[in-house]
Amino acid sequence: MNVLKTLKSSGKIKLIAILSSVSIVAILTVWYSNILVEDEPPASVKTSETKKATPKNSLSDEQISAFINSKPLPDFGSITDTKVKKKAFFEFIYMHTTKANSAVIELSDELKAIKDEGTLAKNKDRITKLAERYRLASSISKDSDKLDKLIHLVQPIPPSLVLAQAANESAWGTSRFAKQASNLFGQW
Repeated sequence: MNVLKTLKSSGKIKLIAILSSVSIVAILTVWYSNILVEDEPPASVKTSETKKATPKNSLSDEQISAFINSKPLPDFGSITDTKVKKKAFFEFIYMHTTKANSAVIELSDELKAIKDEGTLAKNKDRITKLAERYRLASSISKDSDKLDKLIHLVQPIPPSLVLAQAANESAWGTSRFAKQASNLFGQW
């Protein structure tokens, strides 16, 4: 108990909590990423002995694809096989993450082109709207500074981080927030 009081008073408890959270997210990211990559022999090498037995309630890749594309947020709770549920969840999240990252990369390329081509004056309204969207501080008055800040901010998010965070915060898409509000990141 004295150790805890000493840590609290020195502020080290906050550092320990932060490091623990970062470590947990890093471990989950690596672990979840490893689930995505299964060591299976190429199709040309597969024989009847190397094929895995399919559990009764497993879904085929086509069924998983149809399930994922069926609604805004599939009912992951209806999948009873854990490996199948995780695979479907990761495919769903990865698909949407790559789509979102593609849009972010396009926007980032557009901003870099505005800077490289020197067309800031022509695109002033666009930069102002993006600055509002990305909640840049109103204290940034020069458009060139806004553009530089936007170029710095508009970056894709690593899919492994999104996968780990979504799985952790939504209980693999089965939490109340996920079911009732299609929210995978714990905010209502």
